[in-house]
Amino acid sequence: MLDETDVSAVPPTLLLDDDPVALEEIQEILELEDLRAVTATGVDAVMRCLKSDPGISLIVTDMHLVDPTESQALGIDFVAQAREAFADRQLRFIVLSGDAGAIESSMTMGAVDFLTKPLLPEALLEAVERAIAEGNAANDLSEVLMRKVEETTKSLQRVTQDLAARELQLSTTREDYDRRRLQGGKLRQALKAGHIVPWFQPQVCTYSGRLLGLEVLVRWMDPVHGAQNPGEFLPLAEEIGLMSELDASVQRQAFEAFARLRDSGMSDCDIGINVTAAQLADPAFVDQLTLEIERSGIENEHVSTEILESVMLDAADAEPIKDTVRRLGTLGLAIELDDFGTGLSGLSSLRDLPVTRIKIDRSFVSGVHEDAKLQKFTRALIALSRSLEIAVLAEGVECAEELAWLAAEGCSAVQGFHIARPMPEAHLLEWVHAHHHAVRQPREEVVV
Repeated sequence: MLDETDVSAVPPTLLLDDDPVALEEIQEILELEDLRAVTATGVDAVMRCLKSDPGISLIVTDMHLVDPTESQALGIDFVAQAREAFADRQLRFIVLSGDAGAIESSMTMGAVDFLTKPLLPEALLEAVERAIAEGNAANDLSEVLMRKVEETTKSLQRVTQDLAARELQLSTTREDYDRRRLQGGKLRQALKAGHIVPWFQPQVCTYSGRLLGLEVLVRWMDPVHGAQNPGEFLPLAEEIGLMSELDASVQRQAFEAFARLRDSGMSDCDIGINVTAAQLADPAFVDQLTLEIERSGIENEHVSTEILESVMLDAADAEPIKDTVRRLGTLGLAIELDDFGTGLSGLSSLRDLPVTRIKIDRSFVSGVHEDAKLQKFTRALIALSRSLEIAVLAEGVECAEELAWLAAEGCSAVQGFHIARPMPEAHLLEWVHAHHHAVRQPREEVVV
């Protein structure tokens, strides 16, 4: 702040703006601090003020001005005129603008400071007092302005970078949306054209090697890209509301294929279908499922419903789902608890539901023959099942060593790449014949 002696000796600050209201506000801000100010609303008026008061050396001007004749006059033009007309004075200018990007233009005008609109009173006072105190020390004021240029440039760069990043994000989102919409349309067409089909993975007795059952999986048989795994399209099917229709179609095709395979000599095995939480929560599901089984000509006792252990975790939905599972068991369908050991509801499900077999998750099978810690967990799961007189199947068996360890521990059934990979209906009979030939001297089957 300037002291009273300094203020009395200071000539008035000249204020130039084409908005009378803005001028009045700026003048009031300065005069509240006992700083003198005179105002003008046009370029001609400013020129007259400068002529009448030789002591005026500080001018606060808007970057964009409109003179009384309504012709546009840029602040930069006014500054040039004033400097030329009063070359004998050290005129200093503080520039106001609503555009922070105009700060560099203000430098070309020779401004000693730059303030952005809307104007903060404290910023105006600080700029005016600094200019008055510095007097003719233009270099010091230029350094202040240079710092503002650097700060504003950095700020603008950050804004530009943020806008570019946002635009890229929006572009990516649009591209992803367009891609998924296109892919969703292809998926609908594929389902309609019969390109979403069941594949089957054999399940065999650990001891005799006899085929016990077939788990139904799903593939998208794309004419261009070939067979696509479920992880590549099922999330999209769920997102676009196609899962219910897809599940029903695959299950219907699977039952029809299973009926044909039984007629071709594969009569002594079962078929297992994966059932989702949404299906189990649907009151109409059981009737729809049993109707499809009846239409295919197979018996309920040859159908197994595989239910993820995690399905039972949501307390709000668990009880209706359990009621559906109990009803399936009452109708003679086998109940399998899938991915057993990975959730928190396994024991309560074994207690509350008519489970006929558990499927030990592959995470308890992979490398079990050489991992002592893993053996303890897997052995405990097998022992628990056998003690409850529930059959046990191990998923994800990929080598002979894993199979041998499971057999020694009493696991009665297995499936995995070591036995067979998932395959379409057309390859099943061929695999069955080859498998029977490969099995030599089977041991007596152990039934839990």
